[in-house]
Amino acid sequence: MPSGVTVRAAASEDVSAIKRVARAAYEAAYMEIIGQREIDAAMTAWYNDERLHDAIVNQETAYFVAEADEVVGYASGGGTDELGEGELYNIYVHPEWWGEGVGTQLLSAIENELTARGVSRLQLQVFTENDGARRFYEARGFTRVGEKETDLFTGTTTGIVVYAKALS
Repeated sequence: MPSGVTVRAAASEDVSAIKRVARAAYEAAYMEIIGQREIDAAMTAWYNDERLHDAIVNQETAYFVAEADEVVGYASGGGTDELGEGELYNIYVHPEWWGEGVGTQLLSAIENELTARGVSRLQLQVFTENDGARRFYEARGFTRVGEKETDLFTGTTTGIVVYAKALS
């Protein structure tokens, strides 16, 4: 783990910090893929205070933050069905911390928590054009299992790659 970075369960008090990291990470990762209008729409829909608070306190969602002097990343996941499948909902790290191992630590926290909850296979979705994220997940044992198109908030359509990994 990077020196001075700790991963812990998210708390309601982390909402504004998660929003700050989300905005910075989305703009750095997605500007050329989906543009500012879609990023703004995602922030409004997915990162409003009430929705974030509800996700953090939801006992069925595993939600973690990574912090140094402040929150520098977050991740969430959950779900298990009768087949033991779970989903990584999101993992984002502030761009100033990219390449420092924070994402790996967050992913490990999610995998460990979901394994403890009975999840045996973890799935996630990545924009087809997000080469950095795709390399990140592939380097950590995820395998491409499908692809699809998705409609975003303002009518934009983009490709999605679905990855999966068996958890032990």
